[in-house]
Amino acid sequence: MASILLVEDNDDHAILAQAALSSSNRMFRVERAASADECLEMLGNGDYDAIVLDYSLPKKSGLEILQDIQNTPYDAPVVMITSHGDEQIAVEAMKRGAYDYVSKSDDYLAKLPLVLQKAIEIHEMARERNQLQSRIQKSENTLRSIFENVEVGIVEIQKDCSISYANPRARHYLKIADDLRKVDIRVLFSDKEGVIERSFETGESVRFEVNYNSRQFSIAITAIRETDDNVKHLVAVLMDVTEQRKLQLQLTQSERIGALGRMASGVAHDFNNVLAAILGRTELMIMNPADTGEVEKGLRIVHKAALEGADTVRRIQEFTRVAKQKEFKKLQVGDIVHDAVRMTEPRWKDQSQRDGIKIDVSVEINSRSFIAGSITDLREALINIMFNAIDAMPDGGKLCLKTYDSDNDVCISVSDTGIGIEPEIIDSIFEPFFTNKGVGHPGLGLSVTYGIISRHEGKISVSSTQHTGSTIVIKLPIYIEKKQEQKAVVTPSESRKANVLVIDDEETIRDLLANILRRFKHSVNQAPDGMTGIEMFRSEKYDIVFTDLGMPEISGWEVAQRIKTINPNVTIILITGWGVELAENELKERKIDAVVAKPFQINQILEVVSEALK
Repeated sequence: MASILLVEDNDDHAILAQAALSSSNRMFRVERAASADECLEMLGNGDYDAIVLDYSLPKKSGLEILQDIQNTPYDAPVVMITSHGDEQIAVEAMKRGAYDYVSKSDDYLAKLPLVLQKAIEIHEMARERNQLQSRIQKSENTLRSIFENVEVGIVEIQKDCSISYANPRARHYLKIADDLRKVDIRVLFSDKEGVIERSFETGESVRFEVNYNSRQFSIAITAIRETDDNVKHLVAVLMDVTEQRKLQLQLTQSERIGALGRMASGVAHDFNNVLAAILGRTELMIMNPADTGEVEKGLRIVHKAALEGADTVRRIQEFTRVAKQKEFKKLQVGDIVHDAVRMTEPRWKDQSQRDGIKIDVSVEINSRSFIAGSITDLREALINIMFNAIDAMPDGGKLCLKTYDSDNDVCISVSDTGIGIEPEIIDSIFEPFFTNKGVGHPGLGLSVTYGIISRHEGKISVSSTQHTGSTIVIKLPIYIEKKQEQKAVVTPSESRKANVLVIDDEETIRDLLANILRRFKHSVNQAPDGMTGIEMFRSEKYDIVFTDLGMPEISGWEVAQRIKTINPNVTIILITGWGVELAENELKERKIDAVVAKPFQINQILEVVSEALK
């Protein structure tokens, strides 16, 4: 029931109006005020849905009372009642805020309930609309405040790839100071593959990382659709992950060093075996140098032991090297598996025997297919899985590695008979920093593995039964051979003899390299340091220069730069024992034509010289 305040000084008119409103089928409850003062007093004490205001009142006119009502916080529609000929006044009343007016004609009492009902309904709708707009405005202000102060960048992207909005953090990240619409987001994000335009076409969300202004950003792009399901615009969220990536790199390196530490005793065991073979055989040869058969046998054993020692050093260098983007090469998974087994042997064999337990390792190579990848990274991924399997067998057990083909993938499975993985954590084992091994284990081994397999467009899955064991399966796409032009092969015998300069501060290495080259009829001069070598190069013409990397005063890098300045056509071959791994473009920038790693073999030197003389 609607409550009405009737402001009318005429008793007869008031009685008729009250009767008309009360008896209508719209059920009005009517209270009367006979004067302006009484009207304002009742408005202060009561709650009314509408006010019926007579224009002709004592002391104050209806227009004056209307003005008084407008000056109060009271919110209700006012309907003005005017006498015959007062329409102009009624119109003025509406200009001052009245909802409507009714002239006191013969049927005005019949019209009044209808006018009031409509006034109340429209006023209620207007009030609800205002409340809704107020809530919307409040929500917009809240969201704007969040967007303006949140610690991530937020960018709205239009279909022409211009920016229509960027919050302060995004402006700071992207160094945007001018008109937003002049900025092409594809340029900022270095989007050469058209990821943003495809998002407009497909409506799919995408995530990627970019380097911008010496910072690394993680970007998540979400499509905002219209009612017809077409993409209206994109919203990109930018997070500065520079420090996180640095930390992850440091922790990854720490994880590798930690794993190397666990291998330390086994590595020492390997080196002791190598040194024992070399020391024992050299002593026997010294005792009986006349026995040429025994001397030859001893030399072959020493040669083999030296190669095994060099291979151990190479594996350590590869294992501890910081990961970097490498060019994928054609690989066979069997080689990766065998390498991983050899590298982890000190852990599953020697260290386990020292601890009084036995771990049997078996390998089944059932795939001869090739894959494309980085052997260093894939070997590391497999080693991380094997270390976790070994940790899961504290009392010993069996570790089985298998390779097989499945559709268009090559699979590597690693199974153990260990304690298994609890069902509630099996979905978390590939997450960074997750570990159930306690303090001292950063929980990055399997996370690093997951990242490596993902970079190779592969998949990794795990299945486990508690107290029975676990199996991790890696799937990698089979390599598709690309046609390449065949190059003419030149045999070493066709190569001419060279004039060679050898620069190395280690006399033993310098003499060894010179003796190898002279043995095959090459002319060789030696220099004990970089500066001497440069001066010798100025005074004589050389075809090839071998230079050590680490030398006093100036390094092999600088030697190469200076010699190439004198004669850009000379071949520079870098000798290093640091396990340097440089891409072809980096070697070209540093003026290096080839790299030979220490310890080197005779055939390596002959091949690089033959290639240089082609």
